[in-house]
Amino acid sequence: MGSLEGRVAIVTGASGGIGKSICKVLATEGADIVAHYLRDHAGVEVAAAAVKAAGRQVEVVKADIGVASEAQAVVRRSVDVFGRLDILVNNAGTYPRSWALEMTEDEWDTVLDTNLKGTFMCSQAAARFMKQNGGGRIVNMSSVAIRGQPRGAHYSASKAGIVGLTRALALEWAPEVLVNCVAPGIIDTPQPRMGLSEKQIEARFKSLPLPRIGKPDDVAQVVLFLVAESSSWITGQTIHVNGGDMMP
Repeated sequence: MGSLEGRVAIVTGASGGIGKSICKVLATEGADIVAHYLRDHAGVEVAAAAVKAAGRQVEVVKADIGVASEAQAVVRRSVDVFGRLDILVNNAGTYPRSWALEMTEDEWDTVLDTNLKGTFMCSQAAARFMKQNGGGRIVNMSSVAIRGQPRGAHYSASKAGIVGLTRALALEWAPEVLVNCVAPGIIDTPQPRMGLSEKQIEARFKSLPLPRIGKPDDVAQVVLFLVAESSSWITGQTIHVNGGDMMP
């Protein structure tokens, strides 16, 4: 029996590399999954197939979580289909690179709405249910970009905001809902390759104390730890998964 047997988890941004891995790892440990996506239907179907291969049930949901009513609908779907919600992983994010002096208001709003507002809206909807139904776990996704990132003022701001949001929600919602954060470094997915050559990426990860590029599973295993019973005395924390790239 897996450590999450009988539990239900929402994973936002399930169509991306990290999202797919989180879905697979949580399902392997026994959780049924609500796999959220917005644009990449093919990607979320890969995630859904991995959940089914693990012998668990999956519900695929399309939503713009930057809109409160759509974020709330994702939570309602979990309750309507599975009758419960135990875990929320706020993994959805976007990063259209732009220099700060050239950044448009729409670019700023798109990133903050998805990354920060979407995290809050999903968390609020989930916590309302969790606090009345035995509690739960929320894991938010920050980034090494909190230290500042060229062509990413909007992204860095959103990810730094998620760290502060995690602490605030952990204080407000304890002891029923534990809220923690994972901050990945450079992970082997398409996103870090946007605007960077393979040579630049290789130079970056070869300079790390643990000199390899991160894998989506490196992140997913930390998420698993934070939603399992073994972390029942941890809340309001940010765990950095970056090979030593940043040591706060």
